[in-house]
Amino acid sequence: MGVKGISVKGISSATIKKLLRYWYIPLIVLLLIVLRNFAFLALMFFMAVSTLLVSAYRLVINADLGLELISFYSIILSIAASPTTGIAFAATMLVLTAIIQARLCSFLIIKMVVYTLICIAAPMLAPLGIVQAGIILIILKNVAFMVITYSINPARVLADLPGTAVNIVLNIVLFSTLGRALVLVL
Repeated sequence: MGVKGISVKGISSATIKKLLRYWYIPLIVLLLIVLRNFAFLALMFFMAVSTLLVSAYRLVINADLGLELISFYSIILSIAASPTTGIAFAATMLVLTAIIQARLCSFLIIKMVVYTLICIAAPMLAPLGIVQAGIILIILKNVAFMVITYSINPARVLADLPGTAVNIVLNIVLFSTLGRALVLVL
């Protein structure tokens, strides 16, 4: 016999009563899964909007101040989700910021290659910790851009140094303060 007409062979009615007390646990797990996906999408939306807003400063100030969030977010996404997610985010944001800043040129392809490489390398460096991995990748990215710039236009390197320094410092601060939290949320 079972609990009020429910009979399960081999399971006592006391066990069934205990299991029925916890009917809400699968519902909570399902809700957490759905909310986690919602939180991920909401955070992705915030990342995209903040990246585009920061890139819009070039419409007001025609100087490279080194302010960009694409590196930070793409490294975080590469570690927390997957390199593919980081690459997709970086490529999309690079194209959109180039359009916003009216700077569509062949250097955009070089940027995409460099960002792809840092997104692929991010999970490999993740065992060092998000802060250390992020700082290493940001420095490597900036060094790569300086070498590429020097090979294309040596005179431009000195003009890019202040923006490069600001970018490295900004990303060190971002990884040190927000890096771990964002990886945990994602």
